[in-house]
Amino acid sequence: MDGSWVDNQLVVCSIRQLLDVEFNVIGYEYITYELKKEYLINKKKVHRLVKEHNLLLGKVIRPTGKREFVNFRRIEATKPLEFL
Repeated sequence: MDGSWVDNQLVVCSIRQLLDVEFNVIGYEYITYELKKEYLINKKKVHRLVKEHNLLLGKVIRPTGKREFVNFRRIEATKPLEFL
């Protein structure tokens, strides 16, 4: 935290230690939060380092818009008492 230059490999080793936990779902922003305790580092640099070393998590796909429910469902039974 004294502002001196640190080698990128040393930072990547620290990132790998954070990600070496079982069942981790740590994004680069949380990694930045943890690394700021040791280093003076920017989240953009952390994202770049994580991306270069293929340590990024997959993107979360969230549904957008209104859900469409079935308004009119027509059940056609072929046998008696097939649908109750």
